[in-house]
Amino acid sequence: MLRMATPVAALGYPILVHLSNTVFVKASMEHVRLRPEHVLLTLSILSFLYLAPAYQGMQAHSADAFTSGDVVAAEYRGGVIVCDHPTINYRLVATGAVEASDLLGNHYSPAYYGVTEPSEYLEWLRSRGVTLWLRYDYRSDPVWAVMEASYPGVLDLVADTPCAEVYAVDQATISRLLGHGNT
Repeated sequence: MLRMATPVAALGYPILVHLSNTVFVKASMEHVRLRPEHVLLTLSILSFLYLAPAYQGMQAHSADAFTSGDVVAAEYRGGVIVCDHPTINYRLVATGAVEASDLLGNHYSPAYYGVTEPSEYLEWLRSRGVTLWLRYDYRSDPVWAVMEASYPGVLDLVADTPCAEVYAVDQATISRLLGHGNT
């Protein structure tokens, strides 16, 4: 949240001070003790009365994502995790629970490429070795819809976290449904 305001402040403050010194200050204002940059500085300091509590409120979202990441890490037994939540992904990698190469997003699913054949979703999960799948946002909806309608039981709910539902992917069932045996 503060990252968006920093460039504005970094560019805006010097420009306003320059304008204050060149345009706003006239001979009649030289005796004025309260100059525009003083007002700007006061407003900037007062803005922290809003920004600090707002930022603290945003921290709750990060804390929930970290909790969710910890739950996912506890359920993880190897393989690939499909997760679209960047903070959960960060937590998994930062804690060493998962290698970054073992994370995949739902936007790589067949739905992204316009594929509507349900078995392609099974093949996608099988070929990538997906063991955990997280339902987080709209990107997971196409996969969820196909799996629920065509292959109930392939995704088994193992945890409902503050940020996402965590499903174990039954690779044995996928292999059986695709005719690949128990691999």
